[in-house]
Amino acid sequence: MRLPCLLCLLTQLMPAQPTAAQNPAQNPAQSPAQSPAQSRADTPNPFGHTLEELALAIEKALNAWELDEAQLLMVQVEALNLHGLALLHYLQGRMAFQQGLYAQAVDAFALAGQEDKPNSFLRLANAAKHFLKTAQPFESEHFVLFVPQGKQSALAAYILYTLEAQYEAMSLELAFAPPKKLRVEWASSAPEWAALSGLPLEKALSPHTAGFCGFGKMVVLSPSAVQGGFAWQNSLAHAYVHCATAQKTRNQTPPWLQKALAAYLENHWKSPHPPALPQADWAALQQYLGASNTLVLEKKPGPTANTSPTAQLALAEGFLLAEYLKAQLGPQAFSQLLSILSQQGNAEHAIAQLSRMPWPQWKQRFRKAVLARRFPISPQPQAEKKTSPQRLHALRLAKLYASHQHHEAAVYHYAKAQALPGGELPHVAQSHAQSLLALSRFEEAERVLAHAVDERAPATLWLTLGKLRLHQSQWAKAQQAFERTLAQHPFLPEVHLGLYAAASAQNNATLAKRAQQAAATLLETSTETVDDMARAFSTPTPP
Repeated sequence: MRLPCLLCLLTQLMPAQPTAAQNPAQNPAQSPAQSPAQSRADTPNPFGHTLEELALAIEKALNAWELDEAQLLMVQVEALNLHGLALLHYLQGRMAFQQGLYAQAVDAFALAGQEDKPNSFLRLANAAKHFLKTAQPFESEHFVLFVPQGKQSALAAYILYTLEAQYEAMSLELAFAPPKKLRVEWASSAPEWAALSGLPLEKALSPHTAGFCGFGKMVVLSPSAVQGGFAWQNSLAHAYVHCATAQKTRNQTPPWLQKALAAYLENHWKSPHPPALPQADWAALQQYLGASNTLVLEKKPGPTANTSPTAQLALAEGFLLAEYLKAQLGPQAFSQLLSILSQQGNAEHAIAQLSRMPWPQWKQRFRKAVLARRFPISPQPQAEKKTSPQRLHALRLAKLYASHQHHEAAVYHYAKAQALPGGELPHVAQSHAQSLLALSRFEEAERVLAHAVDERAPATLWLTLGKLRLHQSQWAKAQQAFERTLAQHPFLPEVHLGLYAAASAQNNATLAKRAQQAAATLLETSTETVDDMARAFSTPTPP
């Protein structure tokens, strides 16, 4: 995000400096004492710094998330007793904004004479002040979360759980933990996310940029704002990596390295082993690197950088670059790299120092390693079967019977449809399995789902599988299936009813409480009613 630099603000907020004709160096008759604005900015204070030097130091400290340092510097500024100076109000506004005191920030920026326009701190502070009017605070050991009241608050405990898990994982991986509680603001819509972060609205449309990190806080977009949802817990963890790397290096980690580490580490909150990069992403990246000597991450972002295919390439390349760093430099590669970077401020030099190899040479070795990767030849996909009229007729009958609770007839027609040409369709398998569950024919339901459930299966299919596992008293497997649904569609009440039932059966009191409260919020009912509903949800229906 591009905000006005402080040097520009010094020019805008303070009275105009003397012109050449008025400059004391060219006109000896004009003494420094006759230029009030200049004398107030340049006269040393009791601590030995000018106001301009202090202002730049405060801005630098705030950008580096060093709030304590900025506060100490503000003491020196306030010792100058420059009441009414626009620059002083601006600095007070910046301090209040980064402390989350948005009403104070709005007042200070207004006194500083800031215009309410895009990318101004006054616009950001006003948006955040408005947001807090309807936001509900939740707190954990290392985070303070603000979530809009209503159904969004159902996820508060899950959000904090995910962030705390990532905090613990990153404390080990990066050998660093933020010294203060991190502020997290949960946006329920894309316009709200854009207003709170100051970023363009189109960036909220990509799940990979649904988390913003800046101004000492995180702003995260709810999955309910994107059709079909997205892996919101990984987005939370991804954004936290950006925050942790920025803080450890005093905001000297370049964007390409932040993206690389975040892409590689976003899954660490639940597993220390990153998932394998999809073969399709490998193939697309190899095609790009085969035709270019420039890494995708080194390209200057364009206007659609976060929604174009290049964004997916950049994430894939970042993942592989981080993986290569660790393979070449050892298990402590990330923490060592960031430690050097915090001192030197140059990522290329830090990598060269660790690898004992010039950056251009290291980069070419990485590029060659990506290009040299070979995959087994994948079987050719079978030609899509043409759906016959008989199959369509059978599916219509099955759906009709199921809607009237005639599950025996529905199962008959679903089985008939599955035997006819048309290929495997996840939604058909799901409906077929649901009718079998209604008849307590668990083994048959499991066979139907076995052909449809894989890594690409829709979240609702995992929901049906979770219910099957509950009916089979396979509590741990049921929990896993419901968690897969939660990762994509967390606002389905059945997900939390299932998790509550599975957690209660395993004596997992923490998860049970989290799921119970979420279900009560989404269903707008009491926790006692949730107990009864979860019991009914996990009990097989008599055939």
